[in-house]
Amino acid sequence: MASYDPTVFQQDKTFIKDTVARFVRHHDNEVFAREVHVDFSDFLGGAPEIFMREEWVDRLQRMMSGSHDSQRATSGIFVNLQQPGPESQRPLTCGAIVMADGEVVEDGERIRIEGLFDLGLIRMSELERAGENPWRIYRQVARKA
Repeated sequence: MASYDPTVFQQDKTFIKDTVARFVRHHDNEVFAREVHVDFSDFLGGAPEIFMREEWVDRLQRMMSGSHDSQRATSGIFVNLQQPGPESQRPLTCGAIVMADGEVVEDGERIRIEGLFDLGLIRMSELERAGENPWRIYRQVARKA
């Protein structure tokens, strides 16, 4: 059983931050897992939902289309990743938090999002074997700060 090497840890952390940064700016298929568990209930009401990647990306892009990129800001990506060491194994999942401030449009209504995104990421072995960034978002929760 191989240990979680500090070099691999740093590479994972860099890949995770890259995935989260792409999510913040682009909301495209490249950042999400096949299935995404979404909870915007703090801001939109309703219950958490599960979307297929393409369906969630389409909805996000519609939500973001009502405001310009300059009307949204994020800061501080905190990655909650198991620390490396001889007794630790490389994780399959991890969490990340990013602060968010901006507007989205849902059903024609402008909604201010001031809070944080609590993200769950999963390491996709098929992407890793292809030499790509293997970390994808499988959970997106918007929380009021």
